Amino acid sequence: MMLRFKLLLLLFGIFLLTSSTCEKTFDIDTLDTPRLVLNCIFTPKKPLAVALSASRPIISADSRVLFGESVEVVKPDGNIIPLNMETIVKDSTLISWFVDSTFFPEVGVNYTINASANNVEPVTSNNTIPEKVNVLNASFDSLLVEKSQFELGQRDIWINVEFELEDKPGDHFYHFYAYRQEILWADSTGIPDYTFHDTYFNNDLIDLNNSIGLGSSGLVYTDNSLLFKDEDGGSNFVSFDIGFTFRHTSEAIRNLRFELRTVSEEYYKFHVAKRKQELVRNDEFAEPIIAFNNIEGGLGLFGGYDIVQIDSLIMQ
Repeated sequence: MMLRFKLLLLLFGIFLLTSSTCEKTFDIDTLDTPRLVLNCIFTPKKPLAVALSASRPIISADSRVLFGESVEVVKPDGNIIPLNMETIVKDSTLISWFVDSTFFPEVGVNYTINASANNVEPVTSNNTIPEKVNVLNASFDSLLVEKSQFELGQRDIWINVEFELEDKPGDHFYHFYAYRQEILWADSTGIPDYTFHDTYFNNDLIDLNNSIGLGSSGLVYTDNSLLFKDEDGGSNFVSFDIGFTFRHTSEAIRNLRFELRTVSEEYYKFHVAKRKQELVRNDEFAEPIIAFNNIEGGLGLFGGYDIVQIDSLIMQ
């Protein structure tokens, strides 16, 4: 018995010695290699434009600059439209994309994008601009102004938004934007500055308890806008409360402008996943949220949308 115990101790000591001497440094960058990233949000109102970049391996400062890029759009009839690179300077930053200024995509047509670049795998994706779901009636009222619950010297403006949507079969996806036009007080010239801002409402001023007809998906707040889903067989009436905060001592509100988009399912899923990532970014123990990706062979988003309706509310 004693001999067996000594033998076990000897074997354990050998294991510790060999394990410590065989320890290796693991290069975490080997977990990932650069892939082509393609981003394109397209609509019939604008020429189709594609942005390309290279993904960056984990914990790496490698350049994301590409060389030898090529992008083409393929129509369902097989007709190929090559896109040309255009570059501009915006806010001291060089921005490039691939575009054909004469090509405007059509609603309901399934387009395929093929893209390639040196030293990365080529990618492909396809998507369609969804047909509009008409708004039968829209209302923006029940205006309420009250002292801000967040900061002194500010006011909260609340508005009830209602949509009665056309009852079409299938699931439909929407993106709701709102813009406010601030009146910045006149300077020494006496001329006021009327400026539109798309930073209209924030998450603190969305009443999730007063939403109607939004199915199981509810409201999803992202990038100062709202996503929602009209599920098949569900209610075609949607209502929710939104608001924003302004400094009543230094600014005023002139007009509000609202924009409702119908978006593809891929567009919707990408922005929902993006919002989920934002919600857990400061939680070290949260389950990782994988970004939605519909680019075969690479990363990114190819999604379509069309503007359904634009309304405005005149502030007195």
